[in-house]
Amino acid sequence: MGLMHLFAVSGLNIALLFALLYLPFRALRLPAVGTLLGYGVATAFLLLLDFPVPLLRAWLFMTIAVAMRLIDRRITSFTLLFFTAIIVETLF
Repeated sequence: MGLMHLFAVSGLNIALLFALLYLPFRALRLPAVGTLLGYGVATAFLLLLDFPVPLLRAWLFMTIAVAMRLIDRRITSFTLLFFTAIIVETLF
């Protein structure tokens, strides 16, 4: 089941793409470059696969988290999950 989940269209794909692009730049002390690159690739992945709900949910989660970090605001995991759920439920 774990290997099937790796190749299925899910939020795990977005998280892995983002992490693979973000972490090397973070190690080089360039986290902003890694964030932009990871976010851009994750967005392209979402667009290419025509917005499946699991990817959209993960992308929204990432978008809200990045936006909160950009405006230097802290957000709890519950609040982040709540906002993401409200947006997805409103869209679908």
